[in-house]
Amino acid sequence: MIIDASVALRWFLNEPGASDAAAAFSQGPSPTAPDLVLVEIANGLWSAVRRQRMDEATARALLATAPSLFGPLRPAETLIDAAFDIARALDHPVYDCLYLAMADADRTPLITADQRLQAATEGTKWRNLVSVLTP
Repeated sequence: MIIDASVALRWFLNEPGASDAAAAFSQGPSPTAPDLVLVEIANGLWSAVRRQRMDEATARALLATAPSLFGPLRPAETLIDAAFDIARALDHPVYDCLYLAMADADRTPLITADQRLQAATEGTKWRNLVSVLTP
């Protein structure tokens, strides 16, 4: 299964749906993602520190843990062309479509907390690949 940064951040930031996010990481083999996931997790943790939702030491510890939560990460460069095509088809940001491009290539489910991404796939060939983690 492919898990995006929105799911990891729900768990790390103890947001609604955190227990479901934790369960997604503990089911079966380690989830995977494009390597962009680490950048997005780092950005989310930075934002949490900036908003004083967590201290810097905690954010750094979580950031150090993040790579170990995933199986092998796929280089974004191998997905970028397909992600661009999907982004054009869905009128949705490329960085989100990297996860969807990986799910499509691997025929593997994508777990996200991004309801906008799921909505963008409605009525498309990608709809059955996306599952939304709900709070």
